Amino acid sequence: MTCVERQNEIESDKIYVQMFGSFRMTYQGQQIQLGKWLSAKMIHLLLLLICRRGEGVTRSELIQRLYGADENDSQSSNSLRAMIFRLRRSIQESGLPEGEYISTKGGRYTWTNQPLETELDVETFQKLVKAAFEEVDPKLRADLLKTACRFYGGDFMPDMVSDEWVGKTSWRYRELYMRSLRELSRQLKKQKRYEELLKECERVVANYPLEEW
Repeated sequence: MTCVERQNEIESDKIYVQMFGSFRMTYQGQQIQLGKWLSAKMIHLLLLLICRRGEGVTRSELIQRLYGADENDSQSSNSLRAMIFRLRRSIQESGLPEGEYISTKGGRYTWTNQPLETELDVETFQKLVKAAFEEVDPKLRADLLKTACRFYGGDFMPDMVSDEWVGKTSWRYRELYMRSLRELSRQLKKQKRYEELLKECERVVANYPLEEW
């Protein structure tokens, strides 16, 4: 059971979104089933909306990223409207509490935190890493780094890595993960926590056999 899955059993008033290793949304410990409408392009749309939920994404940017066209392209504009409609419908039929999950205002689409707050594994990972590197107590720093690394369940959205922004984001998270592992390794060695160090090394070698450090 992953860290995200364990938290799902404790807190039920949030939607948890896993983006490391694979894409998965859960609510009250159960995977959210968005049904047959969820094509690869719709996952891409949903990913953009959730990752940018604080600021939203403009209509023109969505059309450019999803269709490689500008907003004056009528076919792409109609396709986006249809896809937003299908995504909203899928959310309504998924069993989630009734609410407005995708809002539209001034040509900008936004994933809202109403009626449920949304939590991302990638954001939790970043917060834990930041807290770890700010922590001065060696044991607490190592413990925070261990927890952070457990949230990293693999590359960011590997099935979509061919998309430029996904590829860049994946590389950035992987570099942060490796930096965290190096510091965790250093701390565990200093604290003579060799059994824990061995387990962490086994995990990274299993996922990234070419990482020789």
